[in-house]
Amino acid sequence: MSGDEVKHYINAAVSQERRTAMPPQSQPTIEQGQAKAIAPEPVDQKPAEQKQTEVTPSPALSAQPRETGSERTPTSASNSTKWINNFVSQTALIWGNQGSGKSWMARYIAKLKKDKGYRVVVLDPDSNRAEWQGIESYHDFDEIADFLRWYVGELMARYKAFNASNMTEDAWRAKLWADGKAIALICEEVTTYVDLIEDKELLTQFFRLGLTKSRKQEMPLTFVSHNNNQTALGGIKGLANLIEKMLQLELQTDIDPETLQPVASGKGAVKLDGSNQWVPVTLPKLERKITNFGEVQPTVIQQPVTVTEPAVEPQPEEEAIAPTETTTELKVSDSLAEPLKSIWLFTKEQQCWVTVRDIQRKNFAVLKGKSSEQIHQYLGLLSDGGYGEIDEEGKSHSSVAFLAH
Repeated sequence: MSGDEVKHYINAAVSQERRTAMPPQSQPTIEQGQAKAIAPEPVDQKPAEQKQTEVTPSPALSAQPRETGSERTPTSASNSTKWINNFVSQTALIWGNQGSGKSWMARYIAKLKKDKGYRVVVLDPDSNRAEWQGIESYHDFDEIADFLRWYVGELMARYKAFNASNMTEDAWRAKLWADGKAIALICEEVTTYVDLIEDKELLTQFFRLGLTKSRKQEMPLTFVSHNNNQTALGGIKGLANLIEKMLQLELQTDIDPETLQPVASGKGAVKLDGSNQWVPVTLPKLERKITNFGEVQPTVIQQPVTVTEPAVEPQPEEEAIAPTETTTELKVSDSLAEPLKSIWLFTKEQQCWVTVRDIQRKNFAVLKGKSSEQIHQYLGLLSDGGYGEIDEEGKSHSSVAFLAH
């Protein structure tokens, strides 16, 4: 038999599968723990295992910037709202949609300001004094305009006094605190001011000075609004860049799945003064709206806090209104001291009823920093002295009218 015939018979006897199959491997020995001895793991894999076991912080904390020095980043609930201290002493904007809880947050910050020692004043056209017990508050738009006018005059007076002094900034600010002149103003529903306060020049001056000059004179502002663009402060032109740079707190909302209404989420974001970075934060948990802020403080307007005395002392009121027998306007006006003289000449020139608000719009230098109540009193003195008639019954201070004789 030839070799080819032998090969043919062998192939016929052995199946194709048996001729091509690999020998069986002894797998159980390797699976039962011999792998480390045969193929040890590389040393550089161990750090990867440790990284996988680290605890991942919550998004609100992980997004916060790391603290430098020896202090550790706080993680406990008691320290999680330390960021809010930025809003106690700095001018800031609190904003958010309806239902975000911004009004409750503004009250919480007002309480912190008062606890720190500020004389807190609130301008809230949608509320009343019962909602702000223990804090000086104004709610009628005429009253709000009066206070804005006082604020502008006081802030400018402080800067002039500081510029004329030989004190350092730190010493000056310490003196303001020591004299009880640290004032914090909270402006609720600030978007509506431009619609209901007629003096647009006053509003522009108030917003510009407040955004740029308030902090160093210990007169910080807190604005509460629905948004953070230029319309947040009434759409007054030229404020967008100032708003963009200021300290801000955005309060975020969730949607109630049943009512489909926005509700406070307890979350927010903070943008620090001069920064473009938004940092997620957890808001303090508030169980109720704060309406009682403790012991009543002395009011700001009735006890003016200007840091300099007037350069010219007015004459005693009884002398200022002493009637004269002469009838010419020159003689009559010369018998009056300022500011009665300027007020009377202006009202005489109009030849009609003139309100306190009309007088304020003239921006007389002698009336700088004077409230509508004080101007009302001046009109009363002129009336008592026979220089005209006053219509004051049932009217707010700014609506009181005077007709010169």
